[in-house]
Amino acid sequence: MGNRAGKSAIKKSVCLAAALQLTLLSLGLERPVMASEAALPSADVAETIRRAKVLNPDYPVHVIVSDKDALVLTRRHYKATDDDLKIDAVLITKAVMDKYADKLDRVKVLFRDEDSSAGKSISVSEADIKTYANGTMDPQKFLSSLAVKRVEGDPDDSKLSGNGSEQNVAVSPGPYEEQRLLLLDRINT
Repeated sequence: MGNRAGKSAIKKSVCLAAALQLTLLSLGLERPVMASEAALPSADVAETIRRAKVLNPDYPVHVIVSDKDALVLTRRHYKATDDDLKIDAVLITKAVMDKYADKLDRVKVLFRDEDSSAGKSISVSEADIKTYANGTMDPQKFLSSLAVKRVEGDPDDSKLSGNGSEQNVAVSPGPYEEQRLLLLDRINT
């Protein structure tokens, strides 16, 4: 009887392994994701950014890690120019890449305007940082190579005022991720 139970357990294991393999193939994966490749905790990235002391300590820092990209949400000082935002985005990306270059390829920083639900985003890749670090590019040319995109939030939200308090903000990756993150941050402030 014990032999029969052992064979049954083996059949179940084989069936589960086959089902797992089919599921992975249907998701476009050829092998299971190992623990070392697992998603990077957003809180760890946020703490790395805090330790870099690039941003005003009173401003919230929220991070969403999706695959090899990180989306960082913080506030934009009302006097900050586009070049100021670019410099902050580069410094944030450098701090993150110094620690997580093996897990991330790109950091997009979303600066929400203090007085509205709109903001500006700047995407900086590891390659951008390396190109500048090699000294082959003039600082002004490097900054001008970075694009600042305007991200519009909910226009009816402009009457609200934020108090700058920090709460844990998270949205699921997908369409309109930046706009949803802006709106959720606005709701929480």
